[in-house]
Amino acid sequence: MFFKYLITLLYLTHRGTLTLLSPPVNVTVESVNLQSELSWSSVTNTENVWYTVQYRVNRELFQSSNKGSSDHDDWRVLECSPTTLRRCNLTFDVFTNAMLRVRAQDGEQISPWSQSRPFKAVDQSLFGPPNVTLWPRPEKGRLDVRIRDPFDRKDFLNGLKYRLYYKKATDSNWTIHSDTLSSASIENLEAGLNYCVQARYVWRDKLRPNSIPSTPKCAIISESENSRTIRTVWVTALIIVLTFGLLLMCFFMVNRNYNKFKQALQPPLRMPEHLHKFLSGEEQFLQPPVSSSSCSSSEEEPFDKISLVTIEDQGGGGGEINLNT
Repeated sequence: MFFKYLITLLYLTHRGTLTLLSPPVNVTVESVNLQSELSWSSVTNTENVWYTVQYRVNRELFQSSNKGSSDHDDWRVLECSPTTLRRCNLTFDVFTNAMLRVRAQDGEQISPWSQSRPFKAVDQSLFGPPNVTLWPRPEKGRLDVRIRDPFDRKDFLNGLKYRLYYKKATDSNWTIHSDTLSSASIENLEAGLNYCVQARYVWRDKLRPNSIPSTPKCAIISESENSRTIRTVWVTALIIVLTFGLLLMCFFMVNRNYNKFKQALQPPLRMPEHLHKFLSGEEQFLQPPVSSSSCSSSEEEPFDKISLVTIEDQGGGGGEINLNT
């Protein structure tokens, strides 16, 4: 291996293309929902730098199926290469376990290769969050759930599933319902309650750690029309029975305790005020009231004179008339 690099160095020196550029740094792969991109940084300020990007299948897997191939033949150029950009979209199969490398070239100057860590999209790509849609079915007391990916899952067949969780909105702990490929129905739910649902990725029957669960979504299981009608009839009948029972009980109590109720409802006896004053000695019952105005004016008003005529009998049938004033 040492002699191979030495021969390459002598060859480049002989052709006048001895490496003078600094290699790219921070060579990383970012992948979200199987959309993968290789990016890097450059330590040179030259604008006319071109980058070559290559990949190869993991050495161990590649050599086990392609024995005798040279190291030079392992590397393949990506579609984005060469490029003046500092990023490159990765389009190979999601199950490919690949190594990636990039180098810079400015005219005759070429940098050493900078290599990334092994990358396998099916394991390292960040999945999620899945999109969850709810359809309440109040007439059957169930909640239908449909789940969709933000990516095309045709490459996964039945290996990638969703683990469905649900709970009442007032509860704190989730309950596992089932593992499903796209949809499920949660049954035997109570009417009038609010239920929440969440989906998480499962890869080969195990929760996938590199994934984002769905945002919890909630729906109320409303009461069906038949149940609402039956409930209304029962409530109305109960009110009528209670009202009739209450009236019957009131009639029985009044009939049994009629005298007590009659005595309780009689108005209280109260002595007239003038009788009360007379009996208490505050005023004379037969004495008419005398107004102050009549007393003060009695001395000023003149009285009429009354003449009294009497006849005294003096025997012989004659009489004497006396006039008194």
